[in-house]
Amino acid sequence: MKLRFFHDTDLTDISKIESSSFTVGAYSLMMLKSMIYSNSSFTIVIEENNKIIGYGTAAKLNKKSMDIESIAILPEYQGKGYGSKLIEAVEDEIKKRNYKTAVLEVREKNENAKSFYLNHGYKIVDFIENYYLLEFNKSRNAYRMEKDL
Repeated sequence: MKLRFFHDTDLTDISKIESSSFTVGAYSLMMLKSMIYSNSSFTIVIEENNKIIGYGTAAKLNKKSMDIESIAILPEYQGKGYGSKLIEAVEDEIKKRNYKTAVLEVREKNENAKSFYLNHGYKIVDFIENYYLLEFNKSRNAYRMEKDL
């Protein structure tokens, strides 16, 4: 397993990871480019046997916080600890950049993701109605979660 910063040649693999990980509301290639190439963001990829199996992107939210815009692991690699390694690497980079808080939004009905973040020390701080454009399990709502780093 290897963690490293994004290279331009990773974009196609990240797009495939995004579309296979999120059955509803996956970022388009154009949206991924906008997010990844933003001056206020960074992206870390995780590789196994020289294959990119996941990525995480965080962007500046304000003077003390960065927002984890997206984090995804290929479905066939989920449940094996890769997501934990990736979120820890993203959080470590946020701390290195002198931000104090990681923030993210998660779908109200995405129990697996909510549980993952709660198990990694995130706390629900807000409920946002109709946050998402598309429904997932008959909901467009989200929870905002935060973790002090």
